[in-house]
Amino acid sequence: MSPVPSTTVSISPEPVAVSDRDRSSAPWAGSLLDVDGRDLFESLSAASVTGTLRIGESSPVWVVFIDGSIGMAGQRGGTSLRATAGASGVWEPTDLGELSEGSAANDVHCATTLIDRFGSAAIEVVRAHVVTSVFGAMLPSSDRYVFSPSVPPPLPGQLRFDTSAVISDALDRVERWKRIAESIPSVSSVFRPRRRLAPSISEVTVSPEEWAVLVVLDGRRSVTQAISAVGRGAFDVCSILHDLMSRGLIERTN
Repeated sequence: MSPVPSTTVSISPEPVAVSDRDRSSAPWAGSLLDVDGRDLFESLSAASVTGTLRIGESSPVWVVFIDGSIGMAGQRGGTSLRATAGASGVWEPTDLGELSEGSAANDVHCATTLIDRFGSAAIEVVRAHVVTSVFGAMLPSSDRYVFSPSVPPPLPGQLRFDTSAVISDALDRVERWKRIAESIPSVSSVFRPRRRLAPSISEVTVSPEEWAVLVVLDGRRSVTQAISAVGRGAFDVCSILHDLMSRGLIERTN
């Protein structure tokens, strides 16, 4: 299999300065203060658009629409698809060694390579990455957005995710995020394993994903540093922290 060269991808990883765009040529451009993320995505889907939506300027979320369905999504400076794939536990690190990090083009190339090489096993991993990216666009925000009609990048035909289903999953994460925020009020919070468990806890079982988070909690790392050390997205790591804290296995130190 010949890798897809990233130079053929029509997505620019650079942030778009919405204020510099010709708004008259962009049917969807504005602020999330005026329209919430759900309404924006539903409008684009109902119009069966093809092109790229960008939300924000310094670390924009980008979403590729193909005939109203979502083909791919990510965030500049956020967790890359390669990192998502590496943390999924589906593949060994050696399986992903040649895949590069760090841009929209690389995410598209990574998605194409994963689908070509692993087929259906890769689709759910890519979809989870898409939902994580769209989740960020569903949070209350004053970010500006712009949709640019364009020829889509060369994505495999399997990557056509139903927009309504992606929105539903992303909104489920928003509700969970509200609960997480009660136990993790700040990303500067520091956690460590409890030195003494409650007498009612006689046995502890943790998943591989939970263990990956537990081992980086040393009472010194902040949540931000733990997220970086684990190599997964903020939602996934904070969700695990919330569950571990609810079970009485970790405690805050600050």
